[in-house]
Amino acid sequence: MKSTPSFRKVWGVPLLLSALTLIGLLSALLGEHVVWKTMGWLSLTVPVAAGLWLARPRKEVQRPVSRTF
Repeated sequence: MKSTPSFRKVWGVPLLLSALTLIGLLSALLGEHVVWKTMGWLSLTVPVAAGLWLARPRKEVQRPVSRTF
């Protein structure tokens, strides 16, 4: 019997990316100094980089055929 994955394992990365996006948007829109604009730019780069990383083409992995009778 398989156990269900924990909440943190399933939702940890999406919640982190959404928090970074929110911080980046708010700091870029509400901040007036270079520090805020830079923090917004950097925190908005992380979710975009993660999306590009996951969208990259990958090699197909040959898996052996399992035969269970």
